[in-house]
Amino acid sequence: MIGAVILAAGQSRRMGRNKMLLPFGVSTVLETIVTEVIACEAVADVVVVTGHEPDRISALLASYPARCVFNSAYARAEMLVSLQVGLRALAEEVQAALLVPGDHPRLRRDIIQRVIDAYQPGALVIPSYRMKRGHPILIDRVWWAELLALPETATLRDFIRAREDHIHYVVVDTDSVLKDVDTPEEYDDLLRA
Repeated sequence: MIGAVILAAGQSRRMGRNKMLLPFGVSTVLETIVTEVIACEAVADVVVVTGHEPDRISALLASYPARCVFNSAYARAEMLVSLQVGLRALAEEVQAALLVPGDHPRLRRDIIQRVIDAYQPGALVIPSYRMKRGHPILIDRVWWAELLALPETATLRDFIRAREDHIHYVVVDTDSVLKDVDTPEEYDDLLRA
């Protein structure tokens, strides 16, 4: 059983407004990624970690099969803390967690499914485009205790670097695994693409 932790807690300082709520196609940036994740049949539990404007995000996702959980440290902590909040909220039956940033609206369900299909017990599964690590990252439950024990100042990047031998890469042919939306310029580029 696969769970998904979708990160949507950030303050979007560089964007100047909540990037999760920006229009993208027929919905919003966040709704687009939630839709792609829930389209993968293996994903049985979806948790969206909120922080900035949690009521607006919860209302936006009210009709989706996803639960919103609040990261009270969102204003001061790294992304790792949102991941920890999400992991704690997943169902006990979940064997591996898919970590999905909410600001990757070009991420397609077929790429998410390829990452899920590459799952092996004990592995960290990461998509790679032109030798660069991307998202989503699939984290076997065997690693959760170590992740949950890390301090607020730690980063997921450092955690992964220290476990290179356990990474299984899925080579993909799209830069969507790398492309997030942090600035108005990146958002405009995304809409043009």
